[in-house]
Amino acid sequence: MDWLDIPTLAFVAQFASIVSLAVFVYLWRNNPQVRAFAWLAACSLSMCLGIFLILGLRFLPVTFCILSGNICLMYGGVMLAHGTRLLYLRPVNLLYWLTPLPMLCFTGYFTLITPDVSARVVIYSATAVLLTGYFAYELRRPLHPAGSNARIVLLTVASIDIAINLLRVWLTLVHPQHQGLLTSVGSNATALAFLNALLYLSLLPLGFMMLNDERLQLHLQHQADHDDLTQLLSRRAFMEQAEQTISHALQRKHSATLAIIDLDWFKQINDGYGHLAGDYVLALFARTLLRETRGSPVLLGRIGGEEFAVLWPGLTAKEASIHLYRLQNSLKSSPMEWDGIPISLTFSSGLAELNDNQQKFDTLYRHADAQLYLAKENGRDCLSGV
Repeated sequence: MDWLDIPTLAFVAQFASIVSLAVFVYLWRNNPQVRAFAWLAACSLSMCLGIFLILGLRFLPVTFCILSGNICLMYGGVMLAHGTRLLYLRPVNLLYWLTPLPMLCFTGYFTLITPDVSARVVIYSATAVLLTGYFAYELRRPLHPAGSNARIVLLTVASIDIAINLLRVWLTLVHPQHQGLLTSVGSNATALAFLNALLYLSLLPLGFMMLNDERLQLHLQHQADHDDLTQLLSRRAFMEQAEQTISHALQRKHSATLAIIDLDWFKQINDGYGHLAGDYVLALFARTLLRETRGSPVLLGRIGGEEFAVLWPGLTAKEASIHLYRLQNSLKSSPMEWDGIPISLTFSSGLAELNDNQQKFDTLYRHADAQLYLAKENGRDCLSGV
């Protein structure tokens, strides 16, 4: 790569980092609730400063530029992994923030005590491989269930970055570097570094813009499929997904149980305490239902005003009833309150189990609905069809 002018490559990479920063700031300003974009903007800013400090080797104290430049570049990689992690709604991983510390210690040693450009290049590249590996690991699952083109772009960028940094390590070990980083020609490892930065900082914003588009599509799909008040599946979405679940259960010859739940005397709550109290009770009941059915594969939906549906694939009616009895006990042991006034809430439920006589979801639903009416006729606050 002797024909490459390294300072020119460095300036082009610096321009790419500024463009990357502008894109992430734009995404952050348009999605202020998504903290991930703030971290990605900080990542681009950190990398921009890192490249600027490397370019400043000719004009600023060398030791200052090397140490502070490496800090900015390494923690830019950490912020990238952290921002990606937040975009997938995962908690902070402290290991990511500690990873650059050994590199910085060795960089200080090979800068202040035993100056060695090759050693610094090898240490930097090895750490960069590790940090990019963290970034790739955070992309292990697609954000959108239907797949993700953005994930392919970002994983491609990560793979190229890892490959180039490993190549830099090999080149440096085979041909140790004795000149400064910004010699105009003659350093394949340094030229690779700035070419990699140019590619990395150009494609990274594109990948995240695509990922943001997928995130928005997922959000809109969630709003269309879920009830605003309870955040359970809407009637239409529940019916569609339940029909697919029953079809899969029949193909695999698995059991499945449908329960339809109706809150007892709910009209009295609306009339006695107001519709805000009714909404509060519905939302709190939905949260309780979610908690008490956790741990089993289940579909939950609000299919009417105070009517809910639960489908347990793989469970018999007797096994599913355990969850409903637990729900009953939870409501009785922790009564709801509205403006300091306790509200006693019970429910009636009808269950129907998939069997040879009920080979379709519609049949299963009609049977569960009939069992619900039997539960109401039996005095409410009970289950029928177990």
